[in-house]
This record gives sequence, C-alpha cells and structure tokens, in this order.
Amino acid sequence: EYNDRSLDNIKEYNDRSLDNIKEYNDRCLYNIKEYNDRSLDNIKENNDRSQYNIKEYNDRSLDNIKEYNDRCLYNIKEYNDRSLYNIKEYNDRSLDNIKENNDRSQYNIKENNDRSQYNIKEYNDRCLYNIKEYNDRSQYNIKEYNDRCLYNIKEYNDRSQYNIKEYNDRCLYNIKENNDRSLYNIKENNDRSQYNIKEYNDRSLYNIKVYNDRCLYNIKEYNDRSLYNIKENNDRSLYNIKEYNDRSQYNIKEYNDRSLDNIKEYNDQSLDNIKEYNDRSLDNIKENNDRSQYNIKEYNDRSLDNIKENNDRSLCHIQDV
Repeated sequence: EYNDRSLDNIKEYNDRSLDNIKEYNDRCLYNIKEYNDRSLDNIKENNDRSQYNIKEYNDRSLDNIKEYNDRCLYNIKEYNDRSLYNIKEYNDRSLDNIKENNDRSQYNIKENNDRSQYNIKEYNDRCLYNIKEYNDRSQYNIKEYNDRCLYNIKEYNDRSQYNIKEYNDRCLYNIKENNDRSLYNIKENNDRSQYNIKEYNDRSLYNIKVYNDRCLYNIKEYNDRSLYNIKENNDRSLYNIKEYNDRSQYNIKEYNDRSLDNIKEYNDQSLDNIKEYNDRSLDNIKENNDRSQYNIKEYNDRSLDNIKENNDRSLCHIQDV
C-alpha cells in the first residue's frame, strides 16, 4: 500500500510539475509577446508623437518667422510713413517760419532795409540748409533702419531654419536611439525570458528526478525497515511467547505451592482456633457456673436477710400496735 501510494505521489508530482512547466512556459511566451507588442506600440507611438512634434515645431517656427517678418515690414512701413510725415511737417513748419519771417522782415524793411535783407537771406539760407540736412539725415536713418531690420529678418530666418534643422536632426536621432534601445530591450527580454524558461525547465526536471529518486529510496528504505521490523517483531514475539510460557509454568507451580502452604497454614490455624475456642468456652462455662453458684448463695443470703429484717419489722409493728 505504501509503495502504491508513493508511486501515485510520484506520478501526481510529475504531472503537476509538467503542468507547472507548461503553464510557466505559456505565461513567459505570453509575456514576451505582450512585451514585444507593447514595445512596438510604444515605438510607433513615440515615432508618431516625434513626427507630430517635428511638424508642430516646424509649423510654429514658420508661423513665428512669418509673424516676425510681417511685424518687421509693418515697423519699416510705419517708421517710413512717420519719417516722411515728420519731414513734411518739418518742411511745412520751416516754410511757415520763412514766410512769417519774410513778412516780419518786410515789415521791418523800412526801418532797416539793408540789415533785414541780409538777415532774410542768411536766415533763408540757414533754414534751407537745415531742411536739406534734416532730410538727408532722415533718409539715412530710414535706410539704416531698413537695412538693420532686413539683416535681423535674414539672421532670424537663418537661425530659425538652423534651429528647425537641428531640432529635426535631434528628434530623428532620438527616434533612432529610442527604436534601437527598444529593439535591444525586446531582444534582451526575449533572451532573458528564454533563458529563464530553460533554467526553470531544467530545475523542474532536476527536482522531478531528485523527488523520484528520493521517493524510490524511501520506498526501498521503508521496505527494508519493514522487513527488518517484521523479523525483529517475530523474534521478539517468539521470545516473549517462550518467556511467557516459562513464567506461566513457574507461576502455576509457585501458585500451587503457595496454595498448599496456605491450605496447611489455614488448617493448622483453624485447629488452633477451634482448640482455643473450646478452651475458652470451657473456661467461660466454669466461670459462669462458679459465678452462678456464688450469685445463688448471695441471693439466698440476701433474701434470708430480707425475710428476717421484714419479720423483725413486722414484730415491732405488732408490738407497737
């Protein structure tokens, strides 16, 4: 029964171990597939997000370039218009001043004709010179401002295009690096999972073998110990039977001897008791007889004394009467 139960346990353990190996392998393969799918999804998602970020960055950069260019052109136009307005206003104000001064000067001509004509001419020359100088400086400032704005537009555009290119290159490099790292991680995970499956399978098969060997060894040891115990038990039982028989015979003999001694002792004791009882009974009878005779005599004497006393008392009473 023990052997059958042990073999059943071995078979059950082997089946359970093989089921565990299969379940572990299936779970590992499922985890590998799930990890690969998730990694590929992450690569695709990262690529899509990176491409979307590149496109969004490029669009935003182009929008910023266009906005900056429009603002610069608007500022140039506004500055030019303001400058032309300022030139016209200055010229008009200068001409008004010339006219006013001429009118005032012609009013004063009569008082100081020579000096006024000279002053009018000098003042007019100086005003015309100032108008020319102001116009030249304004045109120079407009040109310088326009050149600086165009230079800034060009520099900003070049820097923006360089930044777009650098950003795109960095994003593409990160996509490539992330893809390589993800593929490397997938490969490493697959290799590690396959190694773990192999190691787990080898360890499980080794445990099955060790368990089977230990169970077979235990069966053999149990059988040997059982046979030894049966033999030892049989020998001890035979020895106990013999010892019990010898002791039983000795006990029967001893009991018989003791019983005979007890019977003899009881008989002797009974005879002694009978003799003692008889002697004591005779002593009691004799003592009782002696005491009875003594009592009879004493009773008779006392009765006679009573009669005599009663007679004497009766005589005394008669005499008294």
